[in-house]
Amino acid sequence: MKFISIKYVIFFALVGLLLSSSAADAYIDPGTIGSGFNMLPFIFGSVIFVLGFLFRPMKRTLGSVVRLLRQKPKSARRQISNNRNSRNEG
Repeated sequence: MKFISIKYVIFFALVGLLLSSSAADAYIDPGTIGSGFNMLPFIFGSVIFVLGFLFRPMKRTLGSVVRLLRQKPKSARRQISNNRNSRNEG
């Protein structure tokens, strides 16, 4: 006996629900819209806080990566310091 995977059962159940749905008549009372507008400042404030909270560490990390990429390799630094020393001696 072959068992049906749970993935297929869930998939076909969701497809069946989507295909069987019909248009819904909904009533939105004025109090709902008012509470939505009252929540907007808190939502925007939360989004700004989270972005600011995440942006600072990301900026610090990206800055250190850029500094590392701009540094010259150690062999090039040795050559530059050797050239400076030979100029100062001569």
